[in-house]
Amino acid sequence: MSALRKINRMRRQRGTFERRMRGQGTVEMAVVMPMFFLLMMGAFDFGRAVWYANAISNAAREGARHAIIRTHDDASIRKQVKDFAVGVPLVDGDITISPSGSRTAKANVTVSIKYQFVPITPLISNAIGGPFDLDASSTMRAEY
Repeated sequence: MSALRKINRMRRQRGTFERRMRGQGTVEMAVVMPMFFLLMMGAFDFGRAVWYANAISNAAREGARHAIIRTHDDASIRKQVKDFAVGVPLVDGDITISPSGSRTAKANVTVSIKYQFVPITPLISNAIGGPFDLDASSTMRAEY
């Protein structure tokens, strides 16, 4: 009979232990989830920054290529750059064309883009020092 009593006592003790540990998973999740979401949003912002850097690099190259094929005014070059900067909200002030205005034959044409990238996550933005500049430039020789 003493063996049955020991088993019953162990079952009662296990029940109280399980009742005491019932909220443990909830507390662990409350501690881990903010860090997980911060890490996930940081990865998202990093991916956006890489996308924007690649897009403005491609747009600068296409703008320079557009400028060297035949004589184009600065407005059409800026339009070409904006068309190729997929997903990047560029404004005219972000794009620099050198030499500006009229260009001579066989001269170098440089298209530069300077875009200020702002991370979506405020905590990430504070950690890296706020918005930062993404720069891209392309220089080609005129073919006309």
